[in-house]
Amino acid sequence: SQTTTVTETSPQVAVQTAEHGFDPAKVFREASPGVVTIRSIFRGEGGAAEGSGFVLDTKGHIVTNAHVVTDESSGTRKAAKEVFIEFPDRNIVPAKIVGFDPFADVALLEVKPDGFELHPLELGDDSKLVVGQPVAAISSPFGEQQSLSVGVVSATDRSVESLTKFQIEGAIQTDASINPGNSGGPLL
Repeated sequence: SQTTTVTETSPQVAVQTAEHGFDPAKVFREASPGVVTIRSIFRGEGGAAEGSGFVLDTKGHIVTNAHVVTDESSGTRKAAKEVFIEFPDRNIVPAKIVGFDPFADVALLEVKPDGFELHPLELGDDSKLVVGQPVAAISSPFGEQQSLSVGVVSATDRSVESLTKFQIEGAIQTDASINPGNSGGPLL
């Protein structure tokens, strides 16, 4: 009789990372000058709110979440009476609310860029994200400026409820620490 030897091999899995891997310190160093703290004042409608945002362009546009600059305690969603932007160098300037969308929970603010340099962050392409990809969140949790937390993309294409109970589709889930005050900050 003839004997046949069968050798089983385990499948090979290759994980490729960027040339030097994920470097949270480098991400922070390069992106943090474009991350701001936002303080909103709601006269007679519930006090104040604080969150984060990021510089969109050199014209003075800043992106944040709508719930950072609006309030619904009076029964209708109203824009803050005053909004202030604090930059990483501790300069504080007034901002104008250009517009907000409570269904998507996004707002656009504008500051006058005269006298200081703005550091815009480049928008990414969320269609290229993969589960397990490392990410960094830079923002101002608990009123503390320039905080970094890291994690991974836990899932993509999630559905989350907006301020108006509308379902926002295509959200990114992460295990990076997100706390009060992180709202509006970038996920990089």
